[in-house]
Amino acid sequence: CMLRRPLPTVLSLFSIRSATTTRWYCSPSSSSAGDEIPTVRTTGTQYVLKGNMPCTKIGIYWGEGDPRNTLKNMDYDGTDFKGAKLRSIIYALEQAKKDGLRKIRVQTDFEVRGNFQKVLQGYKDRNFTSYDGKIMTNAKKMDKLLSLMEEMEVTLEYRTAWLDNHGGNEVQIALMEDSKRKYAHIEKDQYWSPDYVCDWTITPNSTTPVNGRKVPTVYVAGLLEMGRGTFKFGAFAYWWVPESIEHLEPRQKPLGATRRLSIIPVTRFRAQLVGIQEAIREAVTLGLPEIQVITDSLPFMHFYKIGWKKLDGTPVANEKIYNKIKALTESTTKVHFKGDKLEKGYTHEPEMNEIWTSLYEKAHDGLRYPMECRDTKEYGMSIDELLLGKDDVHSVEGTSTRRVRYFKETRGKASCPPGALWDRMDGVPLEGEEAESAVAFMEMDRRKTPTAMLHAVMEHADRMGFERIVIRTNSSLLVRSTLAFLEVYNRYDYLDQRWKKVKDAELWKRIYELKEKIEIIWDVIDKVDKVKDEAYFSKYRKRKKKERGRPKKKAKGLPPGTQ
Repeated sequence: CMLRRPLPTVLSLFSIRSATTTRWYCSPSSSSAGDEIPTVRTTGTQYVLKGNMPCTKIGIYWGEGDPRNTLKNMDYDGTDFKGAKLRSIIYALEQAKKDGLRKIRVQTDFEVRGNFQKVLQGYKDRNFTSYDGKIMTNAKKMDKLLSLMEEMEVTLEYRTAWLDNHGGNEVQIALMEDSKRKYAHIEKDQYWSPDYVCDWTITPNSTTPVNGRKVPTVYVAGLLEMGRGTFKFGAFAYWWVPESIEHLEPRQKPLGATRRLSIIPVTRFRAQLVGIQEAIREAVTLGLPEIQVITDSLPFMHFYKIGWKKLDGTPVANEKIYNKIKALTESTTKVHFKGDKLEKGYTHEPEMNEIWTSLYEKAHDGLRYPMECRDTKEYGMSIDELLLGKDDVHSVEGTSTRRVRYFKETRGKASCPPGALWDRMDGVPLEGEEAESAVAFMEMDRRKTPTAMLHAVMEHADRMGFERIVIRTNSSLLVRSTLAFLEVYNRYDYLDQRWKKVKDAELWKRIYELKEKIEIIWDVIDKVDKVKDEAYFSKYRKRKKKERGRPKKKAKGLPPGTQ
């Protein structure tokens, strides 16, 4: 006779097993009788939006109606889809840590096998480097996950989140359905504003409301127009009321502007926010002590009042623009906000209809304006143009100014190994702590990219208290990184054209901060001079000899050519 496997008795989580697959149904498995370990399901996905913009989404499902349930988009950090799954596990463990849980079971779609904590510890013991010496992908996330697993008892179980026959992600579907049930009783108008009055005002703290006072007033509007296919046009316009600025000095009078939105993806809400940002920025630049901004965006007024959060606590879209607006309002200029409800393009105040009509015409004209490209004039400059007006290296010859030789690898007759070496312009040898630090600074970052090398150089100079240094290099990329790329990055808050953080943004910020304190004198060369740079080559030869070590023993056996 044949033995049959008994059917599962737990109904909250059951499975149908076959020879090759396991299909799971329902929500996170409840524990068996007497087992009170909390269980959470996690998933992480990565996909590409229109315009080849990558996006990462994580989902954490604790159970139906649980306030900790989370489904949110995360900033893309350059990692792969496995990194998204790891981020979801880390997020769930951070929630558990915040709730004071000591034990937790995590069912994740990240494929874990065996004792995953032991595997992570093995990775950490070798500094998360692979066998070829490179840093492993998702090294920081694995290090963070290991530290969280050491703080509590964590059981990781692999459980796929994808349904068969392209049925979608089960965890994300459960989270979306839970969100619908949670907010089903809330009317649409209530969601946008609890009171939904037509005329909102926001007055800064410890500031007298406008109430008829003569305060510079600006109207802001944004428009969106659909083009062919899925192409969209966006524009904004802001206009200062002449009567409100007539008492200002000529140099303080703002002008207003009409521009086409250059941020992708284009939405009307984003056009309205950028218009508000630019209007306040103009006032701050001109030094106006107080202004009033009147906008047609009631969603902006609502979310600005409640701290830019949705009902589930997650941030509203375009949080980065909101943060910039918030930073501008915290400057020396006090900003009053007023929202005006427009119905079919007309306001409830007849005297304002003419203003809004004129403003929308200006914004409509802006839809056909060329997009304002980023100011990247430094990218097209040659090395000579970038160095124009800088101090010449001959002005510090024979002085105690410190110099670093940073050379990239070159081959051929004028071959040169990659590396860096500190010395003095007067030839006096380095001594004591400075000599030790000059040798150790290369180990700050395992990468030998121009960015990492420049950061190591500037940190060493700051640690030693140098006011100026000389950089002798054959790397044009290093010069461009410092004098061109860095200036553009700082100009646009270290954001690229897709409104995302540039790679190594925090590193670039630190370099720019140090560059403002320490003067750099450039000594750019085409080929390394083996006579002038003998000290550098001498160091390289000693290093190669040390790496080479003892010669290998000859293989045993008869000499070649003998029998």
